[in-house]
Amino acid sequence: MISSAPAVASPTKGSSTGFDSSSSRFTLALMPDTRYLFDADSTAPTRCADTLRWLRENRGGENIAFLAMLGDVTEHGTEQELSAAA
Repeated sequence: MISSAPAVASPTKGSSTGFDSSSSRFTLALMPDTRYLFDADSTAPTRCADTLRWLRENRGGENIAFLAMLGDVTEHGTEQELSAAA
């Protein structure tokens, strides 16, 4: 299920787990098209989860300011694929 709650940034200056908004150096993370990870014929949600976990765990060290999702999340947009991607 997709949440209707607005996303809220939570910068944590100097924290190893948060974004340091006072730094002039930062990282923009790009998540490539995941549609083949959430295809009815070949669902592999752990790959996406592992990538998101790495980004979260390394947010402070890499000073990740923003994550952009590129492309489609699922292949066909079926309920099964959307559930796997949630």
